[in-house]
Parts: sequence; structure tokens; C-alpha cells
Amino acid sequence: MATPPKNRYLSRSSVSVPREERTLWQIAWLIGECTLAVLLLIGIAYGIYVTYQRLTQQAFFPLKRVIIAEPLRYGDMADISDIIRHHHQKDLLHMDVSLLAGEIQQLDWIAKAGVYKRWPDAVEIKLAERVPIVRWGKEGFLDASGTPFTVPDSDKLRGLFKLQGPDGYEQQVLQYYEDIAPWLAARHLDVARLTLDPRLVWHVELSGGTDIILGRDQLNERLKKLVVVNDKVIKPYHPYIDAIDLRYHDGFSVRWKAGVRPVTTEAKDKTKEKK
Repeated sequence: MATPPKNRYLSRSSVSVPREERTLWQIAWLIGECTLAVLLLIGIAYGIYVTYQRLTQQAFFPLKRVIIAEPLRYGDMADISDIIRHHHQKDLLHMDVSLLAGEIQQLDWIAKAGVYKRWPDAVEIKLAERVPIVRWGKEGFLDASGTPFTVPDSDKLRGLFKLQGPDGYEQQVLQYYEDIAPWLAARHLDVARLTLDPRLVWHVELSGGTDIILGRDQLNERLKKLVVVNDKVIKPYHPYIDAIDLRYHDGFSVRWKAGVRPVTTEAKDKTKEKK
């Protein structure tokens, strides 16, 4: 059988590449691929980071309005505005309303606070204020539970009864006042203040400023004694009396105001006779 002629264009010569050179080339190629993959991953991660930063820092729904569900009766709106102004998040999309409500509820005159998003640019705030029923100390007030708080003073609050006592005794002082207030009112005893002093001694201050010392025990009996003594003996002398101590078993003592010299009825009669 005849052999076909060789085509010089189809024939090729094989070149043998040493195994060591082939291995080094493959390693270099692999390193290049890995490096490229790492750079690609870094680029993707950086792009994600930049996008996240822009999304979190840019305010897509900036807070523009604050809605108070009901007008405040006692508290100061400036306190609420100050908290919102200094809140770390001003974008409605990222705002944590429960966190903001917690910050508002830190105000001592707020009993409960709720914050709700109102898209696209507002939050609505619902507040339950503490209602002052008596004054406490120089500038504070107590609510019905005996919780102390402060609100701006006003004409409608100046007529509240005054209580005073050590920190931590608010509920005890309020409870005793609520126990004796109807009794005092029925006897038309004009009491301006009830005080528990640092030694835990009870005092009643009359409207004229006279300090009535009741002591630590037998308070009801001493209040009854005050009514009898006030009506029958000391009422005409209120402007001259600094304090009355009712802690004596069978009587009481009087401390006169500085510069006052008590005058007995007999002395008054003698003065009239001389005239």
C-alpha cells in the first residue's frame, strides 16, 4: 500500500518543556489567581462598607416635626425639646423610638412616655405626666403615689398643701397627711405645713407660722390637745408665739418669738386701772 506524501504544513515538531519549569510556571499562575481573587474580595468589601456608611450617615427621612399628643399641664416642653435635640439619631429610618422614649421617661415629672414614628418626617410623643397633689420641700412636689418630682411653679400650684421630710420618707409623710387632713379640716384648724424633721419628730405649722411640735408618738392625742389648747388658750397669742411643744403628758410649753414679753390677763387689768 502506498504511503501518502507528508504535508509539511500539518506536521509540527514537539518541544519538550522540563518538568521543573512547568511546575514553577503553574505555581506563579496560581499565585497570580489567588492575588487577583483577594484583591477582588477586598474591593467588594470596601464597596459594601462605603455603601453602608452612606446609608447610615445620610438622612433619607430627616426628623422635621414633633407631635405632642396632648398639651402639657404641668411639665416644661423645653425639657422634651432638649432631649430630642441631643438625641444621637435624627433620621426617622434609623431612629430607635423605644430608646428615645426611655430617655424622655428619665425626666422625673414623666410617669410614662411613648414615641411613635409618623412617616415621612415626624414622631408623635404620648406623655403621662405626674400630677402634683402636694408640695414637697422647697421646690418639689409629690404625686398620689408619693413619688417626688419637680415642675415649673405656677399660680395653680402655689395653693397646694406643704409637706417636708427627709429623702426616702415621702410616702410616709404623705400617708400621715392624708390620714389627718379630713380631721383638721372638720375642726377648722388652719394648718399650713406638715413636717417630719431629720430626727423623725413631727411638726405642724399653723398658717401664722407657729411651729407645733407633736413628737414621735401619740400623734393623734396630741393633735386633739392642740385643738383644745388653740381654741381655749393660745389663739389670741399666735402672732407672738414661735413654737408650742405638746410632748408633755399633762401640758405644753411655749417658746415666744424673740423680743416678745408675754403679758398676763392680770397685768393687762392693772394697766387699765392705772389709766
